[in-house]
Amino acid sequence: KVVFDDNTIYEGEFLNGLANGYGICYYADGSTYTGYWNNNNIEGEGIYYINNGNVIKGIWKNNELIQETNEVLKEIYAFADFETSEELIEMTTNDSKTWVVIVGIARYPNKQSLNFTDDDAYRFHSFVKSPEGGAIADNQIKLLIDETATKKNILSALKTISSQATSEDNFIFYFSGHGISGGFLPHDYADRTTILEHQEVMDILSESAAKSKIVIADACHSGSMIKHKGVKEEAVIENYYNAIAKSEGGLILFMSSKEEETSLENKGLRQGVFSYYLLQGLKGAADADSDKIICTKELFDYVKIKVSIYTNYFQTPVIYGEHTVNVPLGAVRD
Repeated sequence: KVVFDDNTIYEGEFLNGLANGYGICYYADGSTYTGYWNNNNIEGEGIYYINNGNVIKGIWKNNELIQETNEVLKEIYAFADFETSEELIEMTTNDSKTWVVIVGIARYPNKQSLNFTDDDAYRFHSFVKSPEGGAIADNQIKLLIDETATKKNILSALKTISSQATSEDNFIFYFSGHGISGGFLPHDYADRTTILEHQEVMDILSESAAKSKIVIADACHSGSMIKHKGVKEEAVIENYYNAIAKSEGGLILFMSSKEEETSLENKGLRQGVFSYYLLQGLKGAADADSDKIICTKELFDYVKIKVSIYTNYFQTPVIYGEHTVNVPLGAVRD
C-alpha cells in the first residue's frame, strides 16, 4: 500500500517499487480503478469507477482505454482473482443477498457545499463491491451522487431496491450529505417541502421484507432519526454471507451524531470523520473478537470511540437496534 501526497491510495501488487500486477487505486477526486498495472501504468483488464457515477470496463494500455467491453475476463469489481465473472457471480449467489442504496451529495445549489461527502459515498461503494463487503453485484446497488440525488430519485431507489430484498436478505441505506433535525437534504433541497423526511425513509423500510434493514447516515442531526422508530477472496465472501444467514435481523439506525450535534468533515482525513472511521472499522479495525466478521455492535463501539476522541467529544455517533445489533456488515480477510 502507498499513499501519495494528494491522498491518492494504491493497494496491490508491486515489482521493484512500482505498481505491477493486480491492484486498486482510490484517486483523490473520488474515482477508483481496480484491475491490472504495469510499471505504475494502468495496463490490462480493469474497471474504472468515475466520480460522476459512470463505470468503464475494458482493456487498458499506458493509462488509456483501448477496448471497452461489457465483460472483463477475471472480473475485478471485488478486488478478486477469479477466473471469470461467472465464478464471482456463482460465489455471491445464495439464499442471502445484500441490497444497497448509496447517496453522496457535496454540491448543493441552495445550500453551502460540502467537501468530501461524495467521496465518502464512492468509498463506501468500493467497500461493498469488495470481498470484505460481500462482493455485491451491480444490480443490487443504486449509487446516487450530487445532481442525481434528488428527493424523487432517492425515494424511487429506496422503494425499488428495498422491495427486491427477501426475508433472508440485508438492505443498507447509506447517506452522506447535509441533514437537519427530522430529515436529510437531497440535492434539490429548496424548502421544507423538498426535505427527505426521516419518516418517509422509515415508511419505505417498514414495507420491505428484508431481514435486516440498516441505515447509515453521515449527516448533521442524523440522530433525530431515532425518534422515528418504525483469507482468500472466496472464503471472505462465503464467511460474510454465512454470517448474514445466522443473524437474527432487525432494524438498525447507525447515525453519525446526536440530534443536537453537527457532523464534521476533516481536510487532513479528506473525509467525513464518521465515514472515515466507519470504513476503517469495516476493513477490519472493528473486529474486536477476531472472528473475521464485522457486526454492527462491534462497528458502533469502534466508531463511537474513535469519532468522539477525534472530535474532542463534539460529535457522538448513536445507534438504535430494534431486535439485535449483531447484523454482519463485512468480513475480514487473513
